[in-house]
Amino acid sequence: MNDESNGRKWDFASIAPIVISLFALLVSVKSCHLADEVQQQSSKEYKQERWLILTGVFEEKGLGIKVKAIDSEKVFLEGKASFPKSIYKEEIPINSDGDFLHMGSVGYDLKKFIASKIPKKEGFAKVSSGKIPLYIQSYYAVKGETYTDISLYMLNMTIVVSGEEYKDPHVNLEGLIFVERYRPDVKPDHELLDKFINEEIGLYLPPKAPQ
Repeated sequence: MNDESNGRKWDFASIAPIVISLFALLVSVKSCHLADEVQQQSSKEYKQERWLILTGVFEEKGLGIKVKAIDSEKVFLEGKASFPKSIYKEEIPINSDGDFLHMGSVGYDLKKFIASKIPKKEGFAKVSSGKIPLYIQSYYAVKGETYTDISLYMLNMTIVVSGEEYKDPHVNLEGLIFVERYRPDVKPDHELLDKFINEEIGLYLPPKAPQ
C-alpha cells in the first residue's frame, strides 16, 4: 500500500515540472498574442488620431470654398487642389485659412465645361446637380507634429443653365465629401478624375462598417 502510494507521488513529482513548463508556455503565448493585439490597436489608433479629413465651408451662393479639419486638434497649414484637367489644368493653392485661391479662373472654366455638356433650350431654365472629383494635398499639424495627406474628395454643386443665349450657367458649390486617402507611396491618378467627370466610369461610395 505504501509502495503504491509512494509510486504515485513519485510519478506526479516527476511530471510536475513538465506540466508547469507547458502552462508557462501557454501563458507566454497568450501574453505575446495579447501584446501583439494591443500594439496593433495602439498603432492603428495612433494613425487614426493623426489622419486628416477635411470638410468644406461655403459661401451662401457661388464658387467660394474653404476647407477645415473636422477634428479641432488638427491644424490645416496649407495645401493645393487638383481638379479634372478637362475643367482646369493647373493645381490651385489653398492658403493657411483654408481658402481655395484662383476660384475665379476655375469657375470660368467650369462654366464653359458645363455649357458644353448641357445645351441651352430657349425659354427654359435647366436645374441640375453634379459632383466634381478633386485631389486635395494637405500639410497640417497634430499635437506639435507636422504631416502630409493626399485624398480624393467630391465637390457637390447645383447648376442652373438659363435659356438666355449669352448667359453663362450659374454654379453654386455646396458640399465636400471625403472619398479615399492615398498611401504616401501611391501617386494619385489624375486621368481618373477626367473619367469621373466625363462619366466614362461611375463612382460608388459603399457604406463601411467601423473597424
